[in-house]
Amino acid sequence: MSVYVEAIVPYNFRDISNEEKALAEIYSIRDKFVAFYKLSKLYEMNICDYEDSKYDRTYELDLTLQSLSIELGNGFLFIHGGWRYSPYFYLSEDGVPWLRCMFYDVLHVLGIEEAYIVDEFHGDNNSYADDKYFKDYAMTFEDWKNAYPPPSELPMSVLHRIDAEEWPEIDCMYLDKFSDIKQRLSDLKRKFPELEILTTCNIIGKYVYALEAGMPVLVDENSGEILRFGKIDGIYNYFNTAGIEVFKGNKSAFFTDKGKKVTPYRGRRFGWRWGDVSPQRTVEKIEVYNKQTKEVIYCK
Repeated sequence: MSVYVEAIVPYNFRDISNEEKALAEIYSIRDKFVAFYKLSKLYEMNICDYEDSKYDRTYELDLTLQSLSIELGNGFLFIHGGWRYSPYFYLSEDGVPWLRCMFYDVLHVLGIEEAYIVDEFHGDNNSYADDKYFKDYAMTFEDWKNAYPPPSELPMSVLHRIDAEEWPEIDCMYLDKFSDIKQRLSDLKRKFPELEILTTCNIIGKYVYALEAGMPVLVDENSGEILRFGKIDGIYNYFNTAGIEVFKGNKSAFFTDKGKKVTPYRGRRFGWRWGDVSPQRTVEKIEVYNKQTKEVIYCK
């Protein structure tokens, strides 16, 4: 059974039961991402009413650049995205904690310095005082915080390569202050002074997101190669590391994890699926395909 990673962030908003104020707040959060990344498309708002359920209405923003979502709570933000808990502590072959970078990039846009990182059973997959759940208007940040002893600050010793001979013991919750990720951002900014570096997480391959003269680009942090798209409106990053879909208006093109453009901009969307596995079933192949024609356009 998978256990998911979640971030719980204190947030100065307490009117979750007021529909007008809650809508204004979640749209204000969206506007911060639009202004920060200079991308206006694909910030999908999920306003959910749970009919015949004990849950209250929820307000959620889908961030397609990071493949994470932000849900508005009563005194907190809840950040999640279907990622398992253990990869939060993985290091890439270059020593980059990529999933922590992804979470930090979301916080950075909002001017937030730290977050409580928990597994789902210490987050939304649990009940709290007076049988409250995360999707209850009455559920507060204090209800969550008072349910557990204060967590320790995340130590660098829990970060490890997935192929390490021995994995460290990992707690179910931490306070992550992201000091190493902040240093990574400073290092990237010094390395590329001509660009405005905006992510610490690689969007594809080794490419981080930046602005060049106010225009969105991706820069390979190792080689310095820059992918220039011209004026774009959105990036859809839900292809299991195989690449990204870049939008200009209602037309999109697919770029591989190596930065190669494999389709023209056109009014068709792309999806991914598992392809044929090797005869020994040791390698699973990712296929990216045209949703309309079902044509496979890229394999990883």
